[in-house]
Amino acid sequence: MEGKKIENMLEIFDPLSALDLFMHLKEEDIFLFNMDPEKSHPRDLIVTHIVVPPGCIRPTVKEGEASLRHDDLTVKIKDFIDRNSRI
Repeated sequence: MEGKKIENMLEIFDPLSALDLFMHLKEEDIFLFNMDPEKSHPRDLIVTHIVVPPGCIRPTVKEGEASLRHDDLTVKIKDFIDRNSRI
């Protein structure tokens, strides 16, 4: 009986649902997150944008005579994009 009550209380949020809830928080409720509404907001806890430097400052690296490879930053940015598309 008690297990069913706990299951009814549990709700799993995906990042977009959590962001939507945070966006609609009243200013007086922000203190529940131990935050000062004049300095920060709970919606700032969810990353929505990643700044990507232009390709000219992250050029390909020559490896040996004929092969080229991307720099580490470009590889990591591609990892972020791939993982985000899976979510």
